Amino acid sequence: MKRARLVPIVLIAAACFAKSRPGGIRALEARADAVDMRAWTTVSLQSFRFRLPPDMARAEVQGIDSFVFKYVAATGETTLDGDYGMYSNDLSSVAGPDRDVGFADSIIGGRQARLVCGRLRRSGRDPKSEPFMAGAAWREVGGRNSHLTVEGTTRDESRLPELMAILKSFEFD
Repeated sequence: MKRARLVPIVLIAAACFAKSRPGGIRALEARADAVDMRAWTTVSLQSFRFRLPPDMARAEVQGIDSFVFKYVAATGETTLDGDYGMYSNDLSSVAGPDRDVGFADSIIGGRQARLVCGRLRRSGRDPKSEPFMAGAAWREVGGRNSHLTVEGTTRDESRLPELMAILKSFEFD
């Protein structure tokens, strides 16, 4: 009798990169649910709050016409950027021929969000040197024309579930 040999290969990033395959993002969301957040701190800004790992600290940034924020891991290889205001984008600009990303809709913090994850690729560069990313965009979260966009990037693929856990931790007033 022949035996089928199955070799499971799980690549977090590959799962979320398949263009237009929301199932890949769902796999990353499931991995995010397993992230241990007990030592994380809660950050409250404007009319929302979220959780961060202890190695991430606030960096100074200045917005032009909106409230912006940035947190950077101690290694500098993982960042979280946010934009809250009338002109915050919906993450559709992340798609493109030079990017391998997937999109999905989800409810986070009781509000409809657009999720994106993948690897940013720019022509002429070694794809292995490009950062991984996970992001979320919410529309109308603080009243009419108040939108929130949060994007996390990392060069450390193992931190992708952590970035998604941060995004899933958002709550709104």
